[in-house]
Amino acid sequence: MEVARWLVLLVLLGVNTALDCVRKKIFFWVCVVGIVLGSLLQIWKGGLEWRNFGAGIFVGIMMIAIAVISRGMIGIGDGVVLLLMGTWAGGVLTITCCVTAVFLAGLVGVYLIVVKKKSGKETIPFVPFLLISYLINTAQGILEVIQ
Repeated sequence: MEVARWLVLLVLLGVNTALDCVRKKIFFWVCVVGIVLGSLLQIWKGGLEWRNFGAGIFVGIMMIAIAVISRGMIGIGDGVVLLLMGTWAGGVLTITCCVTAVFLAGLVGVYLIVVKKKSGKETIPFVPFLLISYLINTAQGILEVIQ
């Protein structure tokens, strides 16, 4: 992934992480603009294989569908952020980050239940785990660019 794409997505995830932690919401219109810009960039300049780009969009759409079907157990905003991630990073990285984020959120959730900070019915913000998993899954590429 080129550095500019990596940085744009990092900033968008960082901003949404801050809001998700404080208010359990995302910057919806910032995400929509990011999705449109990411899509236009793909059309104009390329950078992602089209199947990878389509798979990235599919991941976000599927998460939004799951959020609707689950009636709020998963936030629609999480799906919108995954759709944003898919347009900038593609399907392979988005799926990898989503799986990593679910694993990390599960670990934290179990820990919070065990230490009685949360009940099994309470929610925790998911976007911070997407940001952490994005950093984990792109760390090698970042180090290669820095060197």
